[in-house]
Amino acid sequence: MSSHSSGPVQARTRGFTALTVAVGIMVSLSLAPAASAAPDPDDVLAPSIIGGTNAVISDAPWQVGLVYLNASSDYQGQFCGGSLVSSWEIVTAAHCIDSSGDVLTTADIGVMIGRATLSTTARTALPLASITVHPGWDKTTNENDIAVLRLAAPVALIPGLQEAITLPASSPADGTSALITGWGNTSTSGTSYPTQLKRALVTTVSDSSCDTAYGGINAEVMLCATGSGFTTDTCQGDSGGPLAVESGGVWQLAGVTSFGIGCAEAPYPGVYAEVSAFTTWLDAQLTAGPQVVRIAGASRYSTAIAISKAGFPDPVTSVPVVFVASGTNFPDALSAGPAAANLGGPLLLTSPSALPSEVTAEINRLNPDKIVVVGGTGSVSASVYSALSGLAPEIVRLGGADRYATSLIVSEYAFESEDTDTAFVADGAGFADALAAGAAAGAYDAPVVLVRGISSSVSTAARNYLEDLGLTQIFAVGGASVISPSMLASLGTIAATERLWGADRIATAVDVNDEAFDSSEFVYLSNAFSFPDALAGGVLATRQPGPLFTVPANCVPTSVLSAITALGATEVRLLGGAGILTVRVAALRTC
Repeated sequence: MSSHSSGPVQARTRGFTALTVAVGIMVSLSLAPAASAAPDPDDVLAPSIIGGTNAVISDAPWQVGLVYLNASSDYQGQFCGGSLVSSWEIVTAAHCIDSSGDVLTTADIGVMIGRATLSTTARTALPLASITVHPGWDKTTNENDIAVLRLAAPVALIPGLQEAITLPASSPADGTSALITGWGNTSTSGTSYPTQLKRALVTTVSDSSCDTAYGGINAEVMLCATGSGFTTDTCQGDSGGPLAVESGGVWQLAGVTSFGIGCAEAPYPGVYAEVSAFTTWLDAQLTAGPQVVRIAGASRYSTAIAISKAGFPDPVTSVPVVFVASGTNFPDALSAGPAAANLGGPLLLTSPSALPSEVTAEINRLNPDKIVVVGGTGSVSASVYSALSGLAPEIVRLGGADRYATSLIVSEYAFESEDTDTAFVADGAGFADALAAGAAAGAYDAPVVLVRGISSSVSTAARNYLEDLGLTQIFAVGGASVISPSMLASLGTIAATERLWGADRIATAVDVNDEAFDSSEFVYLSNAFSFPDALAGGVLATRQPGPLFTVPANCVPTSVLSAITALGATEVRLLGGAGILTVRVAALRTC
C-alpha cells in the first residue's frame, strides 16, 4: 500500500510520554501528541471521536480499553481500544501491540472492560494471559492489522454491560451504516482526549474510492468508512476499536480501527482491518475455555424475569402457563420449578403482599394462557392473586396446609403417570439439595417431591402419589443427616431407590448432576447458601438443558470445575448478580 503524498499515514494509537522510557514502543505509537496528565475540563462538551456524541457502555458493550499497567490511572494509561468477542478474548489492532520493531507483552498492558468512563484516579485493567498478533502483520503496508488478546481469567458476559460482539460471515455492502466508538482524540487541530466514551455513525465506502484516495490499499484485508462530508472519523487513541454493523438485530464486528491520513480529513476515509477476512484465523484463537454468562437483575424478582427472558425470549403468541411463587421463602418454588418446566412455562417470583410492576410487565410480554399461583395466602396474598387474575384468561391457586402438602399438590397438577417413571425426593427443611435436584429432574421429566427427610417413613399422601405414578426409580437427594436411612428404606418399598449425596451440599449437587448428565452444552451455577436467584433457574436448566451446581459466593470448587470440563460445557451461566456470585466465580477461580 502506498500513501497519498498530501500527508503521512497515521496509526490511530494514543501516545503517553510518561511511559516512553519504560516501554520502548512508545516512539512508534506516539503519532498523536501525548495526552495531558489530567482530562480536559470541557471533555463532556468536546466533540466526540470526530463528529459524534457521548456514549454509555450499553451503546457498545463490547468496547474495551487497552491500558498500560504502569500508568497511574485508566485515563492516563489508555492508548488503544478493542472489542470483546468472548468471555476470554479481545480483538484489537496488531499495531497497538507491535510497531517499529518493539512488541508489548502481557507484563505491559491490561484491559478495561464494562466501563464507559476512564477513571482519572483508579486502575481497573484486567490482566492478560497471552497476546497473539496476526502472523501476516506488515508494519510497512498496515496489512493484516489484527491481534487477539486472551484474558488471564474469563469475564461474565452481561447484556448491556459486557457483551461479546459477533464475528461477521461476510463484508458489509458499500453504503452500510456503522457505529464507531472510542476514547480517542476529539480534535482535528489539536489534542483533546476525553474521559467519556464517544460514539458516531459512519458509512462504509467502496474499495475503489478508498483505493483512489490513498493511492492503493489492499481491499482483501481492509475496509473503509467515513461520515457524511468527511465530518466523522476515528482518531488517535481509537486504534483497535470496533467498526460495528447491525444486521438482523445482531451487532457484528465488521472492522478494527487501523489507520488514516489526518482525522476526518477529506478525501481520506478511515481504514479498518476487515474482520471477515480473518474469521478462520480468529476462530482458531478463540479456544481458551467455556464462555461465562451472567443472568441477573437488580433484585430476586428481576433475576427471575431475566431467566424467563432467556428461556422464553420471543413467545410467538403466548406461553401455555406461568407459575408464580413467593420470592421471600423457598419451599413452594422448589417443586414449582420442575412443574412449570414440564408444562412449558417459566417460574416468576412475587412479593407476598404486592405484585412488582416488572413482574406484571413480564407476564404481559409472555401473554400466558394460564397463571398458576403456588402457595396459600400466607405465601401469595389475596391482593396479589387478584392482580394476577387480570393478566391471563385462567388462574388457579395450588396450596396446601404446609410445604409438603403444597409440593404434592403442585407435582400432582403437573405430572401424571404417563409423564414419568422417575421421581426425585428431597428434604423440605432446606433448599440446596432440592435446587440441584430441579435441573436433574428436568433431564428425567420428573417431579421433585419434598418430604420430612428425618422421618422414619414416607407420609401416606406422598406414598399414594408416588405409587400412583407407577415409578421404576426414585432418587433420594441428600446424605443420611437429611434423608434418614429409614426414610430411604420406606421409599424403597415404592420403587428402586438410590441415594445421591456428598459430604456437603456442594458435593451433593455434583453427585446429582453426575447421575443425570453425561455431557452438556450449558452449566448453571447458583449460590449454595442463598436460594432466591436460583429458584427460577431450574426451568431454564430444563428448557436449555444443563446441570445446576451450587457453589460458594466467591469461588468454584475443584470438583465443580472438573465436572464442567468432563461435561464438555461451552457455556457457564451464573444465576444472580455480583453480590450473589462474585467476579471470582465469573472468572472460574478455584476455592
